[in-house]
Amino acid sequence: MEPTPQLKSPSKPSLPGFDPSPLFSGGPVLRPGEANLIVGGSVRQVLGRMAACILNFYEPGGLRYIGGVTVLAPPRSVWDYSDEEVHQMLLQGLEDMRGKAMPPEQVPAYLAQVVIHRAESLVAGDVATAIAAAGERQLILVPAANKYTDPAVKLERIVGQSVSKLMEDVWVPHLARLASDCIAAAKPLGSVIVMSVTDDPLVKRESFDALSSVDLLFPMVLEFEEEPDYRKLLVEQAPAWVALAVSGRAKEAYQQIAAAAVDEDTKRQVTLQVASRAGDRETVVAILEEYLKVIDDTSEVPLARLGRFAHLHGQEQAAHKFLDAAVDKLSDQMWLETALMTVAAMEAADLVDRCWARLNALFPHSPMLAENVELRLLRMCDSGPAPSGPALSRAGFQEFHTHFADTLAPGSKVDYVALAAEAAQRWPDKQPLANLCVALHALGHRDLPAAVGPAVEAAKSKEHEPYAVRILLGALRRMFLLEYRSAEDVQVQKLALFHILDFLGRNPDEATLRASLVSALSVETAGGVGLPILASFALDVIAQGVKPATPLERPAPCGEAEFKAFFEPAIKWMSQQTVIEAGVTRLPSEIVGSNAAGHISFMSHMLRHAARTFDSDDDLTAFERFAFTICLLHPYAPQYSSDLNALRLLAAKRWLHGHPQRARDIGEQMLALARDAPTRRRLAWASYADVFQRTGSHIDALIGLSCVALTDAEVLPEDMYQEAYTLLRVARDLHLFDVARSALQACRRLADMLNVGELGQLRLEGVEIGLDVAQHHSLTPAQLLALVERARNHCERVMATPDELYPAAANFMQIAGTAERNGLQVPAPAIAMREDLGRRVGTDTGTFLRAISAPVPELKDVVWLHNRLESARNSEDTPADQTAVVVAAHRLLLKREPEMAPQDAAAAIELLSDRGLELFGLAQPLTADWPAWFIRNLSQAGVGVVMLAIDGDSEVIAVIAENGQLRVERPARKQQTFLARLNTWSADYPYRYGSITREEGNGEFYASMGEFELPMPASENLLVIAQPRLQQLPINLYLENGQFAGEYKAIGMAPSLTWLDNARQHRAVSSGKRHGWISCSPEAEGYRALDMVFARLEPYFQQHGFAIDTSGRIPADVRGASIAVVAAHGQLTTDKRYIHSIADEEDLNESALSLARALAKVELVILFVCSGGRVDPHPMVNTTVSLPKMLLDRGCRTVIASPWPLDVTVTANWLERFLERWDAGDTALEANFKANDYVKQRLGPEPGLCLAMTVYGDVLLTR
Repeated sequence: MEPTPQLKSPSKPSLPGFDPSPLFSGGPVLRPGEANLIVGGSVRQVLGRMAACILNFYEPGGLRYIGGVTVLAPPRSVWDYSDEEVHQMLLQGLEDMRGKAMPPEQVPAYLAQVVIHRAESLVAGDVATAIAAAGERQLILVPAANKYTDPAVKLERIVGQSVSKLMEDVWVPHLARLASDCIAAAKPLGSVIVMSVTDDPLVKRESFDALSSVDLLFPMVLEFEEEPDYRKLLVEQAPAWVALAVSGRAKEAYQQIAAAAVDEDTKRQVTLQVASRAGDRETVVAILEEYLKVIDDTSEVPLARLGRFAHLHGQEQAAHKFLDAAVDKLSDQMWLETALMTVAAMEAADLVDRCWARLNALFPHSPMLAENVELRLLRMCDSGPAPSGPALSRAGFQEFHTHFADTLAPGSKVDYVALAAEAAQRWPDKQPLANLCVALHALGHRDLPAAVGPAVEAAKSKEHEPYAVRILLGALRRMFLLEYRSAEDVQVQKLALFHILDFLGRNPDEATLRASLVSALSVETAGGVGLPILASFALDVIAQGVKPATPLERPAPCGEAEFKAFFEPAIKWMSQQTVIEAGVTRLPSEIVGSNAAGHISFMSHMLRHAARTFDSDDDLTAFERFAFTICLLHPYAPQYSSDLNALRLLAAKRWLHGHPQRARDIGEQMLALARDAPTRRRLAWASYADVFQRTGSHIDALIGLSCVALTDAEVLPEDMYQEAYTLLRVARDLHLFDVARSALQACRRLADMLNVGELGQLRLEGVEIGLDVAQHHSLTPAQLLALVERARNHCERVMATPDELYPAAANFMQIAGTAERNGLQVPAPAIAMREDLGRRVGTDTGTFLRAISAPVPELKDVVWLHNRLESARNSEDTPADQTAVVVAAHRLLLKREPEMAPQDAAAAIELLSDRGLELFGLAQPLTADWPAWFIRNLSQAGVGVVMLAIDGDSEVIAVIAENGQLRVERPARKQQTFLARLNTWSADYPYRYGSITREEGNGEFYASMGEFELPMPASENLLVIAQPRLQQLPINLYLENGQFAGEYKAIGMAPSLTWLDNARQHRAVSSGKRHGWISCSPEAEGYRALDMVFARLEPYFQQHGFAIDTSGRIPADVRGASIAVVAAHGQLTTDKRYIHSIADEEDLNESALSLARALAKVELVILFVCSGGRVDPHPMVNTTVSLPKMLLDRGCRTVIASPWPLDVTVTANWLERFLERWDAGDTALEANFKANDYVKQRLGPEPGLCLAMTVYGDVLLTR
């Protein structure tokens, strides 16, 4: 055994700053290969003083143990210390430890022992190689050790919405590997190592433990010169703030951050991250503007982070400034990669060149280098026929990339088959990428068949599949937009759906892709074909069958005493955590004990029992505790999927208690928990479908069922039953009753396999009764009463069991109420059953059932039904959440004697108005008297109000507010109901109004609108609040005393009183920017419609200070403008329903939704777009499909547009007078009326011309 070197104590016992003496006290020894890691402090003190101490180790014979010093310095661009500065820090360290300077004559000999090795990159493997080459008994100094990365290190994926990623999560795994390799290289040579990290603190205990676990590595954490409070804050409190943000409660998070005991800059940084996670663009932009003022005083990593936030939130100029100041200084691989992807997405070629070169120099092993090259090539290929945007960087391009970029340039005519064959021959390893390039180019040039084939081929490559399915989604969206509807086209669409959904099924955490697919299939994008195609596809793949699995042996439940001994400390521990997130939070093993499976089994049994009972809020809280405790136990019993079953039951319970958003959140959470196991993925998708069926999201539910069928996993009989039951309910909701009854038979067969007993058979009887209730419209009175008796008898039998009573009670009460509304006398036993149920189910559930089933519900019950619902995070979910409210409100409006009070009718119509729009601020709970109060005040201020809705008998009812007085009016009934006449009218109108010529006269206008008698006040200014189904009637063409109301009244429409009040309370701060966009070619020889419009409008644009855009692309710089005027062709679907696309006379053809997104938060939008003001009722829920609704939903205040195709002669005449009156201070309502009247003076009294432009939204908006 070699003698152990001993330390000769330095003469100076203590020092200011970093003092290494305690590290070597108590008889220290120096072990070959050992490494000291010092985190924090000054690098000069750490390296200099540690070197002085270690050089003071001597062998027993008096010889110094260390033979020389090797400094392994990073590249100068990362660690900017010259050789002279390194020498000086070593000499200073000696002086600090000795208490005096080294005599000058000894300095040359000392420095001769120092070798400074400069690394060319930050590849970790080079450090160990340099140590091996340095020789024996060297003191190895490694500054900035946290900068090195090892490509063999695979970082653990950060899972969970509440988790905040710190820099140490990235560098600690790499440094642990680096230290291990360096120690292995140094140990046989007898060398020792000192590593320094001075710019990234350690905050997490887990990080310190990971470093400490490396043999012979001794980490020490010092105080930093400026204590990084915000990092500690992120670890301790940020998860709770992020959880608040992602659940739609960002304001609560901001309040807590403001109250935190940290400095203002820390609060600002944390608020920025929380606001970004919450999607709060206004807060993000405000903070970014503050940082722009101090950009010169901000270091590179915060600058890169700020640049990323700025880009994510559409602040491209700010992003460029931040990243321009950061890229040449960044030395962390993660942030260089992040910066590169950001500047590439910004298409900032200069920044891409610099960032790519720096990443390549420092981290040549980074996989992001090749990935970024591929993404830039794909972006070049993803273009239309005409060049657009700046030239993209070609940094890192090789022959293949250059050839494809040149060949697939915008507008080039390409033989795609020949190009693919050339790629296969010359670059066989690039074939999937070549297919992606071809697919994108074909898609951009609208050669959709040529796009789908190569994308399908590319999807076979695991590496390129994510991009391939996105191309297929783009092709699918484009096929819907261009209305490819032949049988062959449908098969191509189903092929695209197969690959998209197959990928989603295997990657359930691809939330953005899933949301894009939902959007592509929505009515707003696909018209009426998206949902049927998805349903057909789902039924096709479900019909392929399943693989039965061998049941697992269920663990025995633990005993009550054992469970109590576990549960009490578990709940105490959970109450001490800032946030609990399934799949992230984990119970300590000392609390769990050795019987996790037994605890799970015990609680699962409790949950199944609790799911069958009607709970109070306290019971629901206990239910949630059980469910999340099971989730926290899952890592200790991963062979079971009880966590997913528990969350599914919890989601169902949340939905039943009026918390549909929390149910949806749990549905999303289950997908995040599925991970890589096929069986768990299948169960997660099935649970997702179950949850979204309950919340009325049909597309999501069908996506879930499709992914279930495409998941290659064996399935247990009980899970098959749940899947079939979910399919049954989805089919029932879509009125696919044959499919639903087929699924019912599958449920019966599975029930026999599972031996469910009497309880299970009772449930299946209830399911069948539910289907019969859904199809009651075809029943005779006798059959209806027979169904009432069946439902009553079933309910009575369920009441005698411990099973859940709600489904049976809902079936019975709904069909009994239907019978009474049809004038039938229900038998006495049924009346007694209804009274008994009211006592059994509890107050809340009883009120819910009474409201949705009563022949004529009470107003207080319907208002309660509305107020019990939590707010949806996304406005498009609100109408489905309101389904029960809509059913009850229709019945509330039924005609009666005496007539209902006006204030009650106003409240009911407000509940039936369009709720599917984002508000500008939080909405207050609705009170029964507020709508009447609001419209009474409006009418006293000179704005009359008419509120319109359809009652339960399909007739119209109106509430009139005039001069502070309210009244209810019902037009006289005709042979056909009002709704039937409206449905007939909507087959041709309002579209037909745009093509009635002057020669044809106005008779058709009068005749068609004469079908509808709509009461209205005598007020000159009129606000209309109408149920979505009635909003399709053009308000300017309402007939009063044989005249069109729009000729002598200023009329406008708002989605709801709630929306209007909210908009008026949250006034926008005007930017003053005015923008006009007309996609045309003013210089072209031909003189087409949009060229004519531009020629007519240009003088008024210039006169009133508009920025003018004639590009053939939807503008990207209009957001937040004061006024935007848009002229384009609006196109409906082939069946003349739904505003479908925005087009010009060249290549522009984009969805109306794309235009709405581009115009977000513009105060006033004027649409010279054919049918731009058309309003259609949504086919599934109580909301509208229209461009005005899309714009108002995205923060616009007021929209003015025509419900029918607009004649080009209207545009300039209307705009001339409108802008004149708008700038004079008129409201949008008044200015539109005067502009329409001016059109009448100039062009004549044809309604198709002078009554076209209609005001939607905040009709009282002023400049």
